[in-house]
Formats: sequence, C-alpha cells, structure tokens
Amino acid sequence: MEGGKKMHVETRKLPEWYVMQDVHDLGERLQLYEDQMNLLEYPHMMSAWEKVDRLTYLQKIYEDTPYFGRKLRYFNTAPWWYRSVFNLEEIPDNSRIWIVFPGVDYHCKVWLNGRYLGEHTGYFDDFSFEISDGVRTGENVLYVKVWSYWDTEVDPGAESMRCFAVKRNMVKGTCEHGDGFIQRDVNPVGIVGTPFLHIKRACFLESVAVENLLLEDGRGLVRIRGEITVVEDKKEDKSSEAAKGQDLQVRICLLGPDRMLAAEKEVSGQGAWMEEITVENPMLWNTWDRGGSRLYELQVVLCDRTGEAVDSVCKHLGFKTVRLLRNTETTRFYLNGRPLFLRGTSYFPDVYVGDIPGEKYRHDLLLMREAGFNAIRVHVHVEQPVFYELCDEMGFLVFQDSDFSWNHPTMAQWLAKNLGIFDRMVERLRGYACLGCWILLNEPDKWKTLLDYFGSCLEEIIARTDSITEAIGRQLTERVKRLDPMHPYIRASYDEADLESGDSHTYLGSLRSQASNYTDIEGTTEKFNTEYGMDAPGTLDNLFRIRPLYEALLPVRERMEEIQQYQCRLLKYYTEHYRRQRFAPCSAYFQFMFIDLCPQSFYGIVDWWGIPKQSYPVLKEINQPVAVLAYPQEGQIALMLVNDTEQKKRGIIRFTISRNGLLYRQGELEAQIPADSSVQAGSISDFGSFSQDKDLELLFLAEDGTVIATNHYQGAFCEWKHIAGHPVPVNNELGMRIFR
Repeated sequence: MEGGKKMHVETRKLPEWYVMQDVHDLGERLQLYEDQMNLLEYPHMMSAWEKVDRLTYLQKIYEDTPYFGRKLRYFNTAPWWYRSVFNLEEIPDNSRIWIVFPGVDYHCKVWLNGRYLGEHTGYFDDFSFEISDGVRTGENVLYVKVWSYWDTEVDPGAESMRCFAVKRNMVKGTCEHGDGFIQRDVNPVGIVGTPFLHIKRACFLESVAVENLLLEDGRGLVRIRGEITVVEDKKEDKSSEAAKGQDLQVRICLLGPDRMLAAEKEVSGQGAWMEEITVENPMLWNTWDRGGSRLYELQVVLCDRTGEAVDSVCKHLGFKTVRLLRNTETTRFYLNGRPLFLRGTSYFPDVYVGDIPGEKYRHDLLLMREAGFNAIRVHVHVEQPVFYELCDEMGFLVFQDSDFSWNHPTMAQWLAKNLGIFDRMVERLRGYACLGCWILLNEPDKWKTLLDYFGSCLEEIIARTDSITEAIGRQLTERVKRLDPMHPYIRASYDEADLESGDSHTYLGSLRSQASNYTDIEGTTEKFNTEYGMDAPGTLDNLFRIRPLYEALLPVRERMEEIQQYQCRLLKYYTEHYRRQRFAPCSAYFQFMFIDLCPQSFYGIVDWWGIPKQSYPVLKEINQPVAVLAYPQEGQIALMLVNDTEQKKRGIIRFTISRNGLLYRQGELEAQIPADSSVQAGSISDFGSFSQDKDLELLFLAEDGTVIATNHYQGAFCEWKHIAGHPVPVNNELGMRIFR
C-alpha cells in the first residue's frame, strides 16, 4: 500500500539465502532441486550449505582480494547452487506472481518447489519467471544453479596471444582481458542483488513501452504502448471486482523540463492499447556544455472506477536527433542537427559491475564534468540503469559498447544462442536520452595481423567468412538497424577506413611498443579517436592497503614520480594534438580510461579508490569547453583558441615565461573567438631555447578579468622518450604492470 491508496502491485524480498559449490557438477543429475538430499551424506561430492548475508559476486563474499590471485579460478571450475525458503500466508485469488532476479552472472537455471522455471544467460539485465501456478501457501523452496566457466579454445597458431585469441563463449567483457586490465584469474559469478516476489492483483499495467522522436516539422512525438491486464477471480470464475461493470482508465501525463504539463491523454477499457501524444516546440536534450539536459517526465497511471490509482509507470525521456556522418575524409557526430566535438573518456568503474552503488556513479560523473568531458564510452560492458539515468540527468553523451570484443566463436549454433544478448542490450538502453551511438565490436580481427597464421593484410583477414567482422559484425549491424534505427553505430571500433566504423585507436608511446614515442603522432591526423592513453599507478599510500601490489612496486618506488609525469605528458600531448585538429579532420577523442577498474589496473586518471592522479588536473585544464593552446611553429610559439561552446569569447591572452621559477618574460595580446570554432590567436616570438627548467603559463581572460581558460607547460616543449619498463613486463599473478 502507498499513501493509503489501494495499489495493486506489491514486492516482497526473499532475504534468506544459502549457497554451496557443486564441485563435481552432479546436483542437477541427482535432482538436488527436489529438496530431498542431505548434503552431509555427500561430502565427497558437494560443499555444505552456507548462509550468505548479502547476494553479490561470490568472489566478493569469500575472498578479501577478489581482484587477483590463482585461487579465484576455483570459483569458475564448477557450478554453485543457491537455496531460499520463503513463506506465503495467503495467495490472493485474483493475483499473478513473478519472481524477479535483479541480476545473475552468468548462466543460471531456476526451480521452485521442484518445478523447473527456466534459465537465463547474461549479466547485465534483470529477468523474471511467472510462478502463479507453482507457488503455494506456506513454505516454498527456491533453487538456483549458477555458473560462469572459463573458455579454453584458442585459435590454432595464436596460442602466444591467448588474451586476444581465446574464443569467448560468453558475451561478457568483464573477464578474459589479461593484458594489465583485468587480471587473468578474474571471472565474476553469482546472484547479484536480492530476488523478490512481484505480486499483482486484480488489474495492472503490463508491458508499457515508450518511444519518442522528433518529427520533421520539429514537433516531438511520444508513442506509448501497453496492456491493461485483469486477473480473474478463480473462486468465482469471473472478472475481478475492480473491473466489474465499468471501464478501467489509463491517465497519461507528460511533464516538461519546467515541470509544467506538456500534454495529457486518457485511455479506457482493457487489453492492449497504444496512444500518441505530440509536443509543440519541444525543449531538446543536449550535453551539459551545450545547453544541458532537458528531460520530460511521462506518467502512466491506471485508475479504478473510483479514480484511485492502482498501478503506475514513470519514465524520463529526452527529445534529440543524432547522426554520425562518415566518408573517407570525415567522421563527425551531429546532435540536434549541429556538429558536436566530443571530449570523451572511457568508463569501466569496476570489474564487479553489478555491485557499484549509485553514489559512486554520481561521484565519478561529477569528476568527469569538472574535468570537462562531455562524452563517455562505456567500454565492452553494460552498466546498471542508474548510470544511464544519471547521464540523462547530467548531460553526458554515451557511446555504448556491446560485450563482443576481440574473438568469439562464429558457428551458426553459437550465434543463434548468443546474439539475443545483444538484442536485450539494445532494447534495454535505446530509450535513454544520453545514448549517442552503439559500438558493435571492439577491435575484431586486428590482432590477427601480428601472426603469419592468418595472413598479414587486414583487408584479406576481414574478408574471410569466419572473420569476426564478417560473421558477427554483419549480423549485429542488421539487428541494430532493425531494433534501433534512431541511433548510429560503429561496426568495428578501430577501423578508420571502414565507412561503417570510421574511428581509430592510437597507442604510440604507450601500448604500441617500447620503441614508440608519443611524439610519433606529430604530423598524423585522425578523424575520430575512440582510444588513446597510458597507464600509471596512483599514490603508493592507497596501494599500501593491498600489500602484494605495494610490494611489487617497491623496486620502482624512486621512479613513481617519473611514471606519473610521463602519463601526464602523454595525455597532454595527445589531447592538444586532437584539439588543434578540431574538425580538420578530428571531431572526437576518448581518453582510455577515466578510472582504474581495479586496484592494480592503472589506465585511469583517477585511481580505483576515486582519488585523482597527477594526470587529472593536467587533463582537466586542457579539456574544458574553451581551451588556450601553444605549440612550436617555425621558430615561434603559436597560440590557438578552441571554443566548443555556443557563445563567442573575447578578451586577452596573457603569457608568462619563467626559468627556474623566476620570471623570464611576460606579455599579452588581444584575442577573440567565434562560437563553436578554433582560431590562431597569435604567437610568442623570442621564446628562446627549450629546456626542462623553462615553463610557460597561459591565461585567457574575459574583458571583465574573468578567467576563461588556463594552460601550463612545464619544461615547455621538451618532450619525453617512452619510459623504461613499459608496456612490459606484467606480473600476471597480480595482473599488474610493474615498470621494470
């Protein structure tokens, strides 16, 4: 009951759970779910039942360090069984009951009172089974079998590159990424979140789906589909009292971003229904730096004959148009008909993604906005709904990866079973205002060019019928076009030449090789970068909390400042390189990554504990909507202004050159820049020679003295060589780069 009103929908959590590991996988054949086995009689075959206080990943329940260690492989060698007993004092005659699972990673089968309910595969979505005919008054016993096995098949001839070449039977990006990102032995498994009973009585709303779009004439259209279900009274064999002799009524209200009523409709009757409402001159959703998020609230309320609400659905939506223009010269994103330069970062906040609290998401997103990012790439996984709701609210554009990455089976039987996981992702996320673009495959086939077994020409490899791009990419392309024609997609992220992709990944001076340097990008162009970065540990004070990680880095303790500063310099050099090419041709960059996804994966500019590294303020300064940049050109220092906002800026650029902390030279020049543009703003002559003790500070000041943008160049334009001990070796027991 809610506020004294007779709501016909109720939820009841199932709080008490027991778990055990079926070490020989015999439980199903022995019909454990019949609840007749005494496990003490089978100690050689199964573990004993253990009560768990909270349902989350089993690694987080039983291990103090769930992010590394060979002992973690034990969790994935055999299935786990869960058991819960719950009591129902009574079951209303005119009711239907479901059991809802907030999340299970990865495979599961479910039985209630010995009856098989069904199975589910995946990790990111909730699911349910109707149990109206199987639940009983009194005691009910629920059994759930859960497993997430290791993959063992590797492409022949590619054993030396197992990280890339293993055939991933699970469509799951939270494991098998053992290149200093996710440790070799981590493979999350378990029921995540407490299952609950969903009881609906008499009459209720069912399958409410909402679609919204902008029409060509500028009006907004909201299409709502649903069903009014009336449950018959089994005792009397007639319709429930709530529906006798009168029509039920659905009230639809659309509230604008200003909380004023924008439109309303009413629907009467029972069964399936569909309604459309239009909005004149809708306020458009935008990124936080281009006007901000303007969200509408849709309220769908089912009322009985007295006018009281008995069921309701509330959804938020935003009106926008998105497009990705691609040709041989350009890859450019358009939001609401205008080109938008994307200052992006990749996001993967924890390998145990289903256990991330909402306050952590908000903390991370606030840090992202403070650092100037307006776009986020969700890298090879799917986040919880609260993340996308916050991106809607806070005005971040999301590029959403699928979990298809690197290598998978390509047999028709496997595809038929697993492509549905992609469909569920699209159906789950397509309605969020923040969604900008789908990324269907991450780096498929590219790694094969490093092995003679497959051939050295990428075009020839991709053209093979068993290539990931061909066998899986084409099917994903067809499915996303059918399921979500409103949003663009990138077919194979990294393939700049492919006109269905058009983006690039660049790791010169980083993962590419020890022989490469970040300055090697000078003179190159990219249309649309979706990965660049460099890993560096955060503070040793934080790593001290996990002694094996701390001790592994002690031999390079004296080099920590050097490693952290190298990350700063690489990210600054790359980011300014892309901003200087604004729409000529570059129209996006996505730094890899924002936060470390585990304590020993160091790609982030924020560590796993949420503490910014030295690189965070460096990137924050040059990543704002308005930036002032400097670079050597023909014996002088050229100055450039970049403006990603919709307002022109006017003022002065003040520069200060210091040497060994003492003033060397100072000056200023008038400057202005139109909205949404970049301009050459002048130059500094007589800078003198470059040296590590010479620094340059830039201030772009408005006419009233307000600071619009700043930039600092320490050891100005004296760039570093690739540091020693990178990108190898990696301590595979810890899953950590050790910089030796």
